[in-house]
Amino acid sequence: DATRMTFRQLAEIYEKARLQPAEYKGDRKIAGRRSYKAPQAYLRTLTAYFGSNRIKSITHADIEKFKLERLRTNIASGKERTIASVNRELEVMRAMMRFSSRSGWIIKSPFETGDTLISKADEVHRERVLSREEEARLLSACAGRRAHLRPLLITALDTAMRRGEMIQLVWSDID
Repeated sequence: DATRMTFRQLAEIYEKARLQPAEYKGDRKIAGRRSYKAPQAYLRTLTAYFGSNRIKSITHADIEKFKLERLRTNIASGKERTIASVNRELEVMRAMMRFSSRSGWIIKSPFETGDTLISKADEVHRERVLSREEEARLLSACAGRRAHLRPLLITALDTAMRRGEMIQLVWSDID
């Protein structure tokens, strides 16, 4: 009964339906997720907070309150929790609410009723390039049984190509 469905019940259904290891048919992924462990951990956090709430009663303000509380609490090591980690939790919740909307259990997701709750612009952006010393150390480690990695690393460092892009290269692609 959708009118009485709790967040905990939704979480159980969502985990069984969406947060499962990837299944492949040949080289094509047909179901599941490649990385499902982190979203499962986020789901446990969300369930601890929203567990007994009925999904139809969760509002934009409730989610905003959760976001602020998470940002104000430190992680286990005592460091501040990052905006990015809270955003990952909220992304799982947004996916769950969309899932419940598509399933007909709620009319509209609370994420659609107010200001945006997930802002990637607020996250700390990392754009780091190896220093010349780090690059030299990395390439010097490519000796002996790792010598075959040296051309791949040089290509990756000079072109910013991804592993799959490099592996798919054929001689006709190279000038």
